[in-house]
Amino acid sequence: MNSILSTKSLTNDIVNIIDISITSSNLSIEIFTSILEKYIELHKHKFHFQQNLLSFIETTIYTIPALKIEQLSDIISAWWTNSVIIETSNADKIKEISEAFPDLKISNGEDMPEVLGSMSEVILYKSFQKNKPGTIVEDTILSQYNTETNLYEEIVDIKWNIDQLVSGTLVKWFTSIAYHTGSHIFVFQGSIEGYIKIPKEVKGFAFDSYFIPTTNIYGETNVNFDQLSLYDLQQKGLKENFSARLMAFNNFLHFQPLDISDIKDIPNWTGEYQKGD
Repeated sequence: MNSILSTKSLTNDIVNIIDISITSSNLSIEIFTSILEKYIELHKHKFHFQQNLLSFIETTIYTIPALKIEQLSDIISAWWTNSVIIETSNADKIKEISEAFPDLKISNGEDMPEVLGSMSEVILYKSFQKNKPGTIVEDTILSQYNTETNLYEEIVDIKWNIDQLVSGTLVKWFTSIAYHTGSHIFVFQGSIEGYIKIPKEVKGFAFDSYFIPTTNIYGETNVNFDQLSLYDLQQKGLKENFSARLMAFNNFLHFQPLDISDIKDIPNWTGEYQKGD
């Protein structure tokens, strides 16, 4: 919802920014001044995510104290003015994201080769190799429980391996999104637990008709008493409460990153790529 912060709210936020800044020994006066100037400048306009600015600033100054002033200003400006662009070639993902977050900008981007690596490597290199500052890329991975090792194991590239799913298997759905700022890559994630039930008829996209969620985006457990699949929940207009994808984007909007990488420290990928890439 668009709104303009009141003068009282602005004053309180600046006081909070000062409190946060005092506790950060790595924060220079130049960066602090830049933060205040950018905040006051942005306050003159209407934005969608005012309530999350303090979380954004606190995360930024604690985790990237060496940021140059212009880099910090660019990150704040892009995030606050909603000029970040989500790139995906999947029409179903575009529809799901745009319905839940109509103010976010989505571009029908081209498919990128995906590395054959861990969940964190896949999303990091997807953003790193695209190398487009101001964009978000997304990746979904399903992990299934191995009763022999008592561990969850990732099924990399689930679209080519959906035949591996077995009814009754405990699974976790992870969606990771990476935000490329030009100097850093911020990774945000959402996860939903559930189990597999092989459908009589496959409907929807990806594993929607296979996955029976047992947790929701609010962290509540033992939900979905009717044992509906993601596809069934979608038909009832309830899937957004059980979507790891929307949970990841919500974490982005509240600026709660799972991981942050300095681009200059990321080595080029020398390993293999996933099937079909």
